[in-house]
Amino acid sequence: MRTMLLTTLVLIIVLLLTSEATANPTISIGWSEQHGAAEVSAEFISWRNGQQIVTRNIPDGASLRVALVIPRKSILNVESKAAAIWMQHALQPVWATRIVRSGSTYALMLLGSEQEAKIPWEMDTCFAEWTRGSTNTALSITFDTGETVYTLDRSVLLKSAIRQVQIGAISFRGDIVFNPNRSNVLTSINVLKIEDYLRGVVPNEMPASWPLEALKAQALAARSYAVRQFGKHRQDGFDLCSTVHCQAFAGASSEHPQSDRAVAATKGEVITYGGTIIDAVYHAHSGGHTRNSEYVWGGVVSYLKGVAIPEEPPYTWTRRITVLEFERRIRNIAPVLFVLSVNINSYADTNHVNRLTISSLSGNHTISAQQLRSAMNAALMRSTKFDILLYDRYLLPYRATSRPELFALEVGRVGGIFHGLLPTQPAFIEFVGRGFGHGVGMSQWGAYGLALNGENYQGIVRRFYTGVRLTKAW
Repeated sequence: MRTMLLTTLVLIIVLLLTSEATANPTISIGWSEQHGAAEVSAEFISWRNGQQIVTRNIPDGASLRVALVIPRKSILNVESKAAAIWMQHALQPVWATRIVRSGSTYALMLLGSEQEAKIPWEMDTCFAEWTRGSTNTALSITFDTGETVYTLDRSVLLKSAIRQVQIGAISFRGDIVFNPNRSNVLTSINVLKIEDYLRGVVPNEMPASWPLEALKAQALAARSYAVRQFGKHRQDGFDLCSTVHCQAFAGASSEHPQSDRAVAATKGEVITYGGTIIDAVYHAHSGGHTRNSEYVWGGVVSYLKGVAIPEEPPYTWTRRITVLEFERRIRNIAPVLFVLSVNINSYADTNHVNRLTISSLSGNHTISAQQLRSAMNAALMRSTKFDILLYDRYLLPYRATSRPELFALEVGRVGGIFHGLLPTQPAFIEFVGRGFGHGVGMSQWGAYGLALNGENYQGIVRRFYTGVRLTKAW
């Protein structure tokens, strides 16, 4: 299945680059890489049994369970294949097993989910060597009738012609493939047309209640980004993931009529620069001015230049933590001990912090604002455009002072003397900032403000991506 997907990707890219793309190409999205098992429903399920493809209809309203099973240890070794088969049949009501040949003997291997408790007597059994080329996992399919099928193939395919495929309560257009990933965790992959994919992306990247022209601009950015990033997760067996690492995607269950209109109105339209589809990165809020790519990622990209966006509604954020929490978080990137102060050292562009200096008993440590944001949790420390405030334990502005009164009260105690000799430190550190995200490319709140001012989606796109053209790809 993975080979088939990669072949499809190569074909799509070639078609796009030669401007002869077929309508609405296919993309594969890694929906979840954390399944131990999944409850699913569809119209058909297919799997491979040797060289044969087995397909079964699933009754309307019925569901089934797909699970990753892993061989544990051999529960017996026998010389005869017939004896192993007999024992397998005898144990089937109690234990799921697989017969594996090991040299001149046959081993009966116990299969079990990763999430099952360890079998107490398992440690007393012997191991069996796997034959060359054999896989070390299997998939189980349990039907609502109670029947369980084990397949050694690494893929199970779910398809629907009329009703949508479901994983739990989430519906999906297109097909679902279950496949163990590189970490031996069961992954569900949604294989669908790009335009259907965008219907599950746009309302999750931008509120569907926003102006239609802003949603159209979002659709163009998302479509261009998806095509440009084809194969980003090739080693995982799919093209893009469903998180903000690529683009937020929540399946057909998240679709909205307004965002659907935006996708349909811009069908097949992409953003190009010099004849090539651009890497149409975007973020939530620029803080009034977007950024050049080189200030964030180090490389100069001609169409990713900072521009002022006065139409963007103002947005500020505050993040206050204790000094102890700050020390704990920052210690992974700087060996701080008893922080005394945190100061901005230099700025990059448009008032974004470049570097900071942290003073502590272990010395002065300089780190980048990007490192700090990563250590502090980017969802809470929302940009690198911020100021720093220090407070004492009463939440008053911090002033470094001596501690003679404390020393006098505790004189004679070793701990008190040591504490009295230490300089004072702030109790809280507060970051007050503007903007949300890396600041490069399209600001989504900026698109909102421009749309309210009457700008159409073409104008919005050209405002954020310098010197680009809008091109029909399919």
